[in-house]
Amino acid sequence: MQEQKIFDSLGIINLSYFRESLYESVFSEVAKFIDFTQNIKTAEMGGGEGYWGRYLKSKNPESEVYLVDISSEFLKRAPRNLLKVCANMTEEIFEEGSMDLISFWVSIHHLKTYELKRAIQNSIKALKPGGFLLFFEPNNDFWVRKMVYKRSLSKDVYFDDEEKGVFFDEIQELCGEMGGMEIKREYLNPPYNIQYVKKLKKWLLYYSFVEFMHLMGKLKKECTKSSSLYGLSIFRKV
Repeated sequence: MQEQKIFDSLGIINLSYFRESLYESVFSEVAKFIDFTQNIKTAEMGGGEGYWGRYLKSKNPESEVYLVDISSEFLKRAPRNLLKVCANMTEEIFEEGSMDLISFWVSIHHLKTYELKRAIQNSIKALKPGGFLLFFEPNNDFWVRKMVYKRSLSKDVYFDDEEKGVFFDEIQELCGEMGGMEIKREYLNPPYNIQYVKKLKKWLLYYSFVEFMHLMGKLKKECTKSSSLYGLSIFRKV
């Protein structure tokens, strides 16, 4: 209930963190493994207002796209064409072997270790044989992020006192123990939505930084673990 209260009370609404080009690029990677012309069943876990789910729905309006979040206030703002489930994303929500794709989009990093294990276990259980699990999360191996967490600047950006990134090596290990094989990992500096960043204190400082990182990432073509704000990892259920 405390966690739900935190999320229900957030002041920034109806704004995606990122520009649409990010959703396009991630979708192009996922589409290498999944045929989105077929009617598939997919879920965005802890998805808030469901921007990743919205994008998936736009690519195939006939598919079943579920949006799972603990906050009823977030779900109210999500579009009606998404199937909304107000629930804790660590629990058993879907039938065993029923889903084609389950995504954690900037959500699983809020969980404690035992919750993380349970969320992954229940998600893999819900996937069909050969189904896919996607993580797009803050990268805890990024050295600047570790510095910010320890300073007062973190209060401008993070609303959760438990805020942290994700160690993608740990995610790989946990998924491997539970029947998931990593088939794609990429580190990246995404293009932020300036309208979202403007809602933060010292927004010009933050936007200048993330935009610089994004442009540098595009020039390099491939970002390293220690120089990337986010990571993308895709697993197949084996």
